[in-house]
This record gives sequence, C-alpha cells and structure tokens, in this order.
Amino acid sequence: MDFFEDAYKFLRVSGYQVSKSYLKEWMQAHPHYPALISFTDLLDEFQISHKVIRIEKDSPQELFPNRLFIHFAFDSGEAGFRIVHRNSKGEFDTKDLAGWTGITLLLDESSKLEHPEHLKVYSGERVEKMMVVSLVSVLILLFSVNLIYSALWIMPISFMLFAVGFFFSILIVSKEIGLKSNVSEFFCKTDDTGCSTVLHSKYGKLGRYLSLGDLALIYFGGSLLYVAMFTETPPLEKVTFLSILQIPGLLFTPFSIYYQTKLKSFCPLCSALLFVLWLQAITLFGYVLDQYPSQIGSLFTLKAITNFLIPYALAVSWIILKPKLIQNLSIPHQNTMLRKWRQNPIWFDALLPLHKKVDTSPWGMEIAYGNPEGVLQFLIVSNPFCDHCAIAHKNLEKILDRHPTDIGVRIRFYLKTSDVETKSEKFLAVCQMLHIYIERIWSIDQSLDKRKMMSRKIIGDWYEMGKNRWENEYGPVASFDKLNESTMKIIQNSVQWCNEVGIDQTPSFFVNGHEMPNPHTFKDVFLFATDYIDILKRKMEKNPVAV
Repeated sequence: MDFFEDAYKFLRVSGYQVSKSYLKEWMQAHPHYPALISFTDLLDEFQISHKVIRIEKDSPQELFPNRLFIHFAFDSGEAGFRIVHRNSKGEFDTKDLAGWTGITLLLDESSKLEHPEHLKVYSGERVEKMMVVSLVSVLILLFSVNLIYSALWIMPISFMLFAVGFFFSILIVSKEIGLKSNVSEFFCKTDDTGCSTVLHSKYGKLGRYLSLGDLALIYFGGSLLYVAMFTETPPLEKVTFLSILQIPGLLFTPFSIYYQTKLKSFCPLCSALLFVLWLQAITLFGYVLDQYPSQIGSLFTLKAITNFLIPYALAVSWIILKPKLIQNLSIPHQNTMLRKWRQNPIWFDALLPLHKKVDTSPWGMEIAYGNPEGVLQFLIVSNPFCDHCAIAHKNLEKILDRHPTDIGVRIRFYLKTSDVETKSEKFLAVCQMLHIYIERIWSIDQSLDKRKMMSRKIIGDWYEMGKNRWENEYGPVASFDKLNESTMKIIQNSVQWCNEVGIDQTPSFFVNGHEMPNPHTFKDVFLFATDYIDILKRKMEKNPVAV
C-alpha cells in the first residue's frame, strides 16, 4: 500500500474528513515523499496539531493514546507505517506492534481542519459522489418501475442482466484509461499477462478513438436505457429489437477467444462480459421463439424503430465525453508533477539567478528581524489588509522558528503616491505600524535580540489580531501631522521603490535579492526551506562570495 493511503486512513479514523486526491497530490509532490516528513508537513499545512516521538517498547501502554501511527521495519527489508488501535481489553495486540521501531506519530483529534484550498477540492468530490449515488438511485427506481409495470418476468430479468453488463463495461473502460478499482483488480490481478495486455493490444482497438470497451459500454448502456424507458411499449416489441441487436454481440465471441489465445493472455473481465451477453441472449431468444411470427412481424413500425434508436443515440454520447474524462484524469498527475517540480530546492536554486534582480539595499530603521547575515534573506512586500499577506507572514514565522540563525527578513509595504496624497486607510495603517516600530525598537535602548523579537511581534500581531484589536494593544492610528521624520522617510522610500521595481500585487517575495521564480510560491519555499538552506551553505563553503 502506498504511504499516502496509510496517511489518508489515519486521518479518516482520527475523525478528519479529507480529500484523498488532494492528499495524494500534495504528499507525492513533496521533495521527501514517502518519508514521514511528507505527512507531517501536510499536517502543518492543515494546522492539525501533532507530534513525532520515539517511544520505548517497554513503556507502560497506559501512557499511549488509543490510536497510534507507528513505523515498522523487519530484517527482511520490509518497512512502512501502520495504524494500531487498542483492542476490546484496552490493550495493543502484540502482532500489531511487530517490527515497531518506536517512531510514532501522535495526532490531536480535536483540531479543526479549515483549509480553503482543500475544502474546495473536498466539496467538489462530495458533489461527484452525490451524482454517482443519484445515478444508482435512478437505476434502482427505473428497475422498480419496470417491475411494477411489467407483469412478465422477462423485463426485470433483462434489466438486471443489462445492468450487470453495464457494470462490467465500466470496469473494462476504466481499465483501458488507467483507472484502478478494487473490483477490477480482483478480476485482473496480473496486469502483465491479463486484462491490460488484451485491452491495450491492437485487437482491443477499433480505430484511434474507439475500443471494444467503448462498444460494450454503448451497447449495455443503450440497452439499459431502452428497457427502462418507454414503459408503455409492449414487452414483446422491446425483446424483439433487443434480440436482433444481440446477434452481432454473439458473433464477437469467437473473435474474443481468438485474440486472447493469440496474445496468450486471459482477460477475466472480457470473459465475464461474454458470459452476461450469452445469458442475456438465451433469455431474450427463449422468450421471442415462444411467440407467434405474425405478432413479431407487425412490430416494425416507424415509432417502434425511433423509440429503439433514441436510447442508443444517447449512449453514443460517451464517445464525446470520453476524451474530456481522460483529460480530467490526467490533470491530477500533471498537478502532482508541477507541484513536485515547484517544491524541488535544486530547481529553485537554478532558477532564482535567472529572475529579475532588484535593489534590496537596507533602509535606515526599516522593519527587519531574523539574522541579517543569514544565508537566506527574504524581502516581503505586504499590504496591511491583505489576507494572503497574513497567511504568508504566518508561514514565515514557522520558517523562522525552524531556522532562526539562517534567515533574515525585511518587510516593506506597497504604497502608491495616491495613497499618500489621499491619506488612505492603507497609508494610515502603514504609518501607525512604522511609527510604533520606530518608537518601540529604535527609541528605547535594548538588546538586539529583544529588538528582533519585538519587530516580529508588532507585524505578527497586526495580521493575527486585525486592525481594531491591534490598535487597542498598541494605540490608535497616529495623525499624519504627528509622524516623525524617520517614518516619513520610509514612506517616501516605499512609494519610490515600489514604483521602480514595478510592484503591482501583494504579497510579493524577493529571495536573496531576486524576484521569486514563477510559478513557485512561498508555500513551496516553506516546504523545502531546510534543504535550500543546506544548498546555500554548501555553496558558501565552496565560494564564500557566491551567496
């Protein structure tokens, strides 16, 4: 089982409603997948409290939570992660703890999962599931209607057989386009010599865009609709037309046996479909042969033929929908590869020097914290009322906590001349932050460490508390007339610098004097910051002037 599957199950049993596709894409794109950090970084992204610890095997089990995510390793080389639970006696089974290395992930099951990007994906998947449930419900309803309106056994039986055939057709098409399911894997356990070989061979294709699986889906789907629709149509009419259409399907049987023999491969799904086809034929022909020929001859009217063709015309629309489906199925893989590329520190390091270099020379008394001599220097252009800026600053705090001596940060604000002239709300907020910063950082004699901590706090509190609570904590917005000369100087520098650099959105990021490479985001840097710092340090050791 893939590691993301274990992670998904652990979150589910811990009470978190998560999107499996989102989790898969996010984790598989991580630069260290399938290491445990790919999961813990996701938990950080979801803001789910957790802890990775090493527990001694002889520790009292009473100290453990009811559910553990443990790492195991055997001498044979088998290793991975496993979810273990307490049994009915309140103990962990010895066999569940076999091979346990002591490394354990503990999860806070009371945290709330509030992640906008994930919520959007999860909500979309729920809608898709509801549509599938609705489709199944409609099929059940149609079957019930047939059962009620038909006094003959032939229609309900035919409906069930066509439904089974339609199900196998879906499995075959899914296999052809690369979708896996537990049911199809049960039938096709050996891909090299089974279903895949047959379905992807030249014998399984009818031209560039049509396969035998598509034909089966159209046939059984159209037949299912025909049986379900037009409840007023006499059963004999339906059975007659279905029997005629059954003949080409039966003629396909020798061909199927031939190409499976020629390929020396056996396709259980194909054989199951043929079995349903023959069972349906026996049922239909048995009923038709029991009727008078004169009755059958009078059924071929224009209305009867039209009613027969309509459901199959609807089923043929699958040919139009299939390319769209395949395209949509390829998107998650493309997203994973793009995310994997974006989160690769080696690529980032190679691309960074190719992007625009800007003048990031320090200004006197501008907002700065961290280590100004660190190998990784961030300059962030923010807006006091930008939600994305608040998220960026929150992530920045986490990176700084991990690497306090390796990272330096400077904060600048995006201001235009019109903001200064009109004394906009954004301008006044920036003035107040700068005024408080200069007053509390530079006007009081205190150690450098205290200055750095207070700098982080002033900015962090603004984005954490919001305008009103921040003003209650630090004081009301200062009037323009009371601003000191240092504050105004930084304001003027901000307007001029943003105009020269061409800032047009916030947050904007600059890394070691270069614009953040597109399409990398600050989230990406957050994930590979540790590896990137190591790269910069190695470069510094080889060439002290290079970084």
